[in-house]
Amino acid sequence: MYFWKKHKSKLIIGLLSILLVASAALNIHLMDYKEAQRETNERLWNEAVGRGFTLPIEDITYLTEKLKTDDLLETDEVVSRLDAAARSLELGSISLQQMEPYFRQQDSASTRVMANLLQDYHQYVESDLLQPLQSTNNLRHKSHQLLLEDLDRLQEDLVYLKGVMSKQSVTKDKPTDIQQTWKQAIQRMVEQNPDHAFHQGIREKYDWI
Repeated sequence: MYFWKKHKSKLIIGLLSILLVASAALNIHLMDYKEAQRETNERLWNEAVGRGFTLPIEDITYLTEKLKTDDLLETDEVVSRLDAAARSLELGSISLQQMEPYFRQQDSASTRVMANLLQDYHQYVESDLLQPLQSTNNLRHKSHQLLLEDLDRLQEDLVYLKGVMSKQSVTKDKPTDIQQTWKQAIQRMVEQNPDHAFHQGIREKYDWI
């Protein structure tokens, strides 16, 4: 008791000093973690936009321009470009899927709205555009005009969705707001294509449309 009374103030000050140091260290650790998380999310977001939209748009734009001006475009070249676009769409979807824990943790939201749509586009390119070309190895199975119509519509969709995502910020916007904007954009896109099988398939697949 005598020791406690004599050194009480010093012990309390010492204990408070230890707590302050520990608190400061914890805050620094949390700041480092948040900064690392922010950088990771920004990287994944940029990858999603770049891989999921920019790269496929470049491939599709190249094909549409060539098909409009060059009747001798080789089937292998079309297949190669479509295959690259399909792979990019899938990689963009994967980048968004990797952000799912952050969206759920922050706002009980989800990246699956856009990630799933990119997978749908990937499947569309693979099954509706690529497979027929690969099975016949000939562009004549489908007229240039019909292929152009499909590619033009796909390009229009991706350019529109890229514009939506380019206006958003994963570090500034709430995940729920991002998700809601995606839903509204996709619903608008589907409504503008009432006679297209792919878009109507999207309407039937997702109950929020």
